[in-house]
Amino acid sequence: MEYQMAQATSFSQNFTPVGEHGSNVSERCIEQQKNTGKQRLPITPKLGERETIMSYVSILALENGAPSSLELCNDFRLHWKGICGGKDADLANISALSGVPIALLRHASPVLTETRQFLIANQLISFKSLNKLVTRVCPRCLIEDGESGHPIGRVEWLASSFRSCPKHKAPIVALPDAVRPRCDFDFQFRLQDHWSEIEKNAQSQVTTGASNDFEAYIQDRLSGQLGRRWIDQIELGVVIDVAQKLGIVLVYGQTARHDGLSVEELSNAAEAGFNVLSRGRKALQSALLQIRQKSTCLKPGFYTDFGHFARWITRVDYQHDRYASVVGEITDFAFNTYPYGKGEILLARVCPRRKIHSLASAAHMHGLKLTRANRLARVVVAPHAKPNAQVTFETDRYDPIFEEFAQCVSGRALAKALGIGTSVIFRLTNAKLIQPRSKFDTMAPVYHPNDIAEFLGKFRQHARPRPTIPPGFCTLNVASNRAKVNFEGVLELAISGKIRSLTHSEKHPKLWDFFADYEEILDLLEGEPIAGFTSTQVQRFLRINSSTMSVLLREGTLSSDRVKHHRTRKTMSLLQTHDVVDFLERFATLGMMANQVGTQAIHVIRKLEMDSNPLRKPVRQPNPSWTNQTPMEN
Repeated sequence: MEYQMAQATSFSQNFTPVGEHGSNVSERCIEQQKNTGKQRLPITPKLGERETIMSYVSILALENGAPSSLELCNDFRLHWKGICGGKDADLANISALSGVPIALLRHASPVLTETRQFLIANQLISFKSLNKLVTRVCPRCLIEDGESGHPIGRVEWLASSFRSCPKHKAPIVALPDAVRPRCDFDFQFRLQDHWSEIEKNAQSQVTTGASNDFEAYIQDRLSGQLGRRWIDQIELGVVIDVAQKLGIVLVYGQTARHDGLSVEELSNAAEAGFNVLSRGRKALQSALLQIRQKSTCLKPGFYTDFGHFARWITRVDYQHDRYASVVGEITDFAFNTYPYGKGEILLARVCPRRKIHSLASAAHMHGLKLTRANRLARVVVAPHAKPNAQVTFETDRYDPIFEEFAQCVSGRALAKALGIGTSVIFRLTNAKLIQPRSKFDTMAPVYHPNDIAEFLGKFRQHARPRPTIPPGFCTLNVASNRAKVNFEGVLELAISGKIRSLTHSEKHPKLWDFFADYEEILDLLEGEPIAGFTSTQVQRFLRINSSTMSVLLREGTLSSDRVKHHRTRKTMSLLQTHDVVDFLERFATLGMMANQVGTQAIHVIRKLEMDSNPLRKPVRQPNPSWTNQTPMEN
């Protein structure tokens, strides 16, 4: 449809200002003065819902034949900028001319406060978030308004973050800049200048792909609708700014900037930020954590991870009460996520206690060298972290580990405390007599002093101190060497209390300062005797000398096994009983024969030489090895 605009005529043809303004006044205006006592315009339409003061004044000018809003103000000696700025004196004059209560006019006016914010429709909006110099409209809303009367400008269109119409899902369009004599605030006459473009945009099928929940919320707040959610307790200007800035980092990362994004990208970011705020505090904490986890910084921190959002929040008046709720959530997250120490300040909030450690803070707190703390953290906290990546961790979870690690000593210190060599530690740990508190593939094992004291205490509780060590006593390691056993076994006997003679003479004895009776240890280690005969026993029984015994063993006539003595564990040769019996069934030695008849072996040899079947004697060869001839034949 064609928007019919009233023709502009001079106010001097219709009205005559009263009093000091002089000149002719229309009969209608004079009649109104007589009846009401107020100077009121002939035509005074109602103020529309959420209509701006600029739109309403321009409708007054249009309906009453003024060529522009500025001309209307000039004819009545009104301050046009004061009206647009919501000055009370100027609004009172407009109220007198239109009959609209000043409270409603003030509700429709963007009033600049002392804190550099605009108060409009009882909502505070930041200076940068409200733009009065650009005329922004929804073409489809204007066409619908024109069908029933004058199209009106709405207060939500002033908000720069209001980018689409919730009703028509259509983008908000900015009219071209005003050209003199037109004024940027002359709403109705600006529509007249660009009505054909507005109709063209309204007829297009362009819609926004994103949700319009954010714009709908702004519209509801400016309409006076206020809920009970957490977001509803925050000023609208803070909601708009936080939703926009937070959404940029949430959707496009910490390196994104407001100036580098398109209108559509900004709309998507604002919608994402609003969805977080509308779901409350927990959703905000989750979103902040999501931004932290998506950060690509090798050295994470609040300012590096949150980029544009962090820089913005530090420039606003974050100490003001209107930011208190949002800033409180942000600082709580930062103190719970980043290595802030007790007493450190972020956004005027003091950290109550440290909850996250950096490597430097952990090393300082637990008295560790930074290199040791770094190695431990990369094993325990972040085993898969990149070599140059910063490592942070929770104090409540990892402080006990770092504290215990700081108290532990190295293997060399353990050896010194026990009075042993470092090579013995490996045998002690394999025998599980003492175990390291921390043992990792990339780090040397460490031992806790309490474990060392407990290990030595197991010996002291069974040992009786003496001023001097009795004869026949030896240290546990010497006893194990003499008894041909591993010292681990002797230590286990001492720990179990089986060694009754265990003693020491030192005030603070170390491991090898404990003594015991060697014979008692042999008794404890003594095993079951092995069945068989020693070579000495067989030699005496057969009445032969050691050389003949060696010949029998070497030629295989008798066989022996190398075994350990059941008491001394010394290696010896043992002949099995059945082998000796078999030998006696086949052979008889000259010594046995001589002993049986009570004579010497030489006489037996002579007697046998006179026999028809003399016994052949083994022949000693020059070579020390013996021939395969059997020395005796049955």
